[in-house]
Formats: sequence, C-alpha cells, structure tokens
Amino acid sequence: MANDHDLEKYSRQIILNEIGPEGQEKIKRVSILVIGAGGLGSSVIQYLSAAGVGKIGIVDDDKVELSNLNRQLIYGENDLGKSKVDAAKNYILKSNPSIEIETYEIHIDEKNLPDIINDYDLIADCSDNIETRLSINDSCIKYKKTWVMAAVGGFFGQIASFQPIKNNTSNSTYRDLMKHKIFDETGCDNIGTIGSVVGAVGGIQATEIIKLIIGNKENLVNKILIFDFITFQSKTLKINSI
Repeated sequence: MANDHDLEKYSRQIILNEIGPEGQEKIKRVSILVIGAGGLGSSVIQYLSAAGVGKIGIVDDDKVELSNLNRQLIYGENDLGKSKVDAAKNYILKSNPSIEIETYEIHIDEKNLPDIINDYDLIADCSDNIETRLSINDSCIKYKKTWVMAAVGGFFGQIASFQPIKNNTSNSTYRDLMKHKIFDETGCDNIGTIGSVVGAVGGIQATEIIKLIIGNKENLVNKILIFDFITFQSKTLKINSI
C-alpha cells in the first residue's frame, strides 16, 4: 500500500487471505461505473467507496425524493430536490475523499452508454428496468466489459455476473437469462420493498464486484443467485447460453 494511512484504514480487508496487499492494490486501481443511484446503487456506492475503489462513476437522471429515504441511505432530507448524482458524489467525498468521482446526470440508452463505459473496468447495474439492462448487456458484449446486475422485488433479490467471451469460451448473457424467465423483474415503481432488503442485496452485489476485482473464482458468472428474505432461503441456478 502507498502509506500508513491506507494500511490502517483497510487493515481488516488486507488481513483476509483472499485479498491481502495485492488484492487491495487491485481494488485501489479499479474503476467502476454504477448505473442507477437508487436503493441498490446507494448500497453499492457505500460499500465500494468504503472498500477503497479508485474511481467510481455514477449515472442517474433522477432527483432525491422523500419516498427514497427509507432505502437510499446515502441521502438525507437536506438532499431533497437535489440530483442524485450530485448528492451521491457529496456522500463519497465526505466518507472517502481520495476516490476519483465522475457523474453523469443522464438516462442511459444504447446510444450514449458506449461513450461512457470505455472509461471503466467494470459495470454495476443498479437500474430498475429491463430496457436499461438490455442496453447495458449489449454494450458490454460489444466492448468486452464485465458487469454485475442486481434486482429487488418485494422480499426477493437476485444477483448475476456477466463477462465477455474469453479464451474462445462463450459465457451466458442477460438475454439468455431473460429467455429463462427465472425472476419477475417488474419495475420498482410498481412493487414495494423495504430498505433492509435492498441494502442486503446491494451488499451482496458489492461483494460480488470485489470478488471479481481480486480474481476470486467463486463468483456468479454464468449463474444467478436468488434470495427469499421471507424464508431466508436461497438458490443458485446456472444460466445456459441459448
């Protein structure tokens, strides 16, 4: 690590055999684009910034509303009416000012996403609709970017990772997942949830991202994890290419 400050700050991560000094350096050097700064995005931003990720990009075109505050814990009532990307940036700067931050107050689509993702190593999909995920999927395939998606509906959550083709091996895509129809991805505007469920799923998503950064092989590439927070049962299913 570069200095004693970082050694102490990230000491509980560095002592993990799975991370160590080399893994922490990988975390420090990586750049991650978080698409969606709502419930999932808020949790992912919290954990990635606390872990010491070197650069975080934040994409969202919404303003902070009162109904957001039960599950989007990086915002407070003093942020009401502010753009989410600006409020999220302020949160990161207060908690970890050494992180480089880029903000994009836009709605993502297949036209503008390619201009953004080339500046990032990995994409965190925290959006709330299928159309955006399909745009992310197609752009990440074209530009060979790894991405991790998560979704929440009621007391259910899902997380999956997608990587471009490597070593002539064809990995599954989000379109393959859609054909399986494993999970009802109704938009969050049409279904309720509670902050603890969204936070837990976002925490799992952030953990999966960190595992991919450090090269841990026990990841969710070609798989989907589904968690029921009512029964506390989970299942991991394989996603087959179709």
